[in-house]
Amino acid sequence: MIAAEDTRRLRRLASDLGAVVGGRVVSYYDANESARAKELLEVLLNGQTVLVVTDAGMPGVSDPATG
Repeated sequence: MIAAEDTRRLRRLASDLGAVVGGRVVSYYDANESARAKELLEVLLNGQTVLVVTDAGMPGVSDPATG
């Protein structure tokens, strides 16, 4: 599963790079993070992989504004 902050940007980036996006792509951003986290955790607990793609940096992963 691919959890993307902006699914449109993910698809454009993949297209620009000539990459094929396989698997299910879901949106994952601040407004739906809590609700989506349960689904992502279930995927992980089933032994599958979740790839998180961010185009602007998510505070939990990378935020140059925090010290």
